[in-house]
Amino acid sequence: MKILIVYYSRSGHCRKVAEVLHEKLGCDLEEIKTKKNYQGAVGWILAGKEGSQKVSAEIMATEKNPKEYEMVIFGTPIWGWNISSPLRSYLEKNKNEFNKISAFCTMGGQFGKCFDEIELICKKNLETKVAFTDKEIAQGKLDALDNFLK
Repeated sequence: MKILIVYYSRSGHCRKVAEVLHEKLGCDLEEIKTKKNYQGAVGWILAGKEGSQKVSAEIMATEKNPKEYEMVIFGTPIWGWNISSPLRSYLEKNKNEFNKISAFCTMGGQFGKCFDEIELICKKNLETKVAFTDKEIAQGKLDALDNFLK
């Protein structure tokens, strides 16, 4: 199966999960890059505000065409109990280009309705989904990926 992992990572947690998945699957990987800087305390506040208001972010053009893949796996941090604004932009731009979809999220606490949001934007059901806390990622406790990959 030809698979693409598309993710956004502000703190590096989503990047770490995406890279582990990339290693295990040997698939293509694409990071969403933004025009706005979300780093530091101000970036954290901005991220939470954008997430809770469900707004889109300005993102750079991506290289890979999701339509060329049988499965696209999305990775997003949770911002204000929602998906990150950069992933929201990517989904809105490409929502008619996906075949099968799956997702993972990273969070400090609760993942809210992130998976429901992805399904709503894409008008597709997720094949599989998994959530990780920042603490699990920091401790390397990614055992739930094995079930996700099945």
